[in-house]
Amino acid sequence: MQKNKHLTNRQGVKFDQLGRQNNVSRAKMKEFFSQFKLRNLQNLKSKKIISIPKMSFNPGEFFIHRRNDNGIQLWLSDDIQNIFLPLLSKNIEFDGVDLEKLRLKKRLSDFDIQKKIGNQIQNPDDIAAEIKHLISQQPKGKKNGDLDVPYISHIFYFEYMDRVWSVWLRWGDDGEEWDMDCDETNAFEWNVDDSVFSPATDKS
Repeated sequence: MQKNKHLTNRQGVKFDQLGRQNNVSRAKMKEFFSQFKLRNLQNLKSKKIISIPKMSFNPGEFFIHRRNDNGIQLWLSDDIQNIFLPLLSKNIEFDGVDLEKLRLKKRLSDFDIQKKIGNQIQNPDDIAAEIKHLISQQPKGKKNGDLDVPYISHIFYFEYMDRVWSVWLRWGDDGEEWDMDCDETNAFEWNVDDSVFSPATDKS
C-alpha cells in the first residue's frame, strides 16, 4: 500500500490546494527575502562538519524501491522516482565534499532555511552521493552515524525546472526502511530537531 507522503513529510502537516499554491521559483524566493526581515536565525544551529568521500557509482543500482542488494531497504515516493531520480547521471562521479549539518531548534519553513544557508542548492548527483554514503553508514537505522533516528527528517535542496525543491529522508515509522521524498519549497514548517545538510563554507 502506498504510504501517505504528506503525513510522513512534515510529520502531521498535510499539504492541500492552498499549500501547493505557495510553491515559488528561485526568483520569487529572492523577491520574498528582499521584502521581509528573516526571523529566528538563531534557531538553525550548526552541529558538525561531515566529510563525504569521493566515489563512483550507478544510482540505478542503489536507489531501488523496497529492494537493495546491499541490505538497505528504501521506500521511494512517486516524486523521488518520477522527478529526482531521472535527474541523476547514469553513473555518478562524485569528488567528495564537506557537509555542514544544521539542526532546527525551532519550527522553520523552507524560506527561513534557505535564507539562513544563503540560498544554497546542490546538484542532484551530489545529493544522491551524499545520501548514499550517509545511509550506508546506518543501513538498519542504528544510532551510530550522522543521521538522527527515528522520526527525524534530513533535508537537502536542489533545483528542478527553475524551482527550488527539497529532498528529504528519515528512518521510517515502521522501523524497517529509510523513507525518501521530495517537494517544492513552500511555507509549511519543518519540525524541531530536523536537520539540513549543505556544503560547508569558510563561515561554517
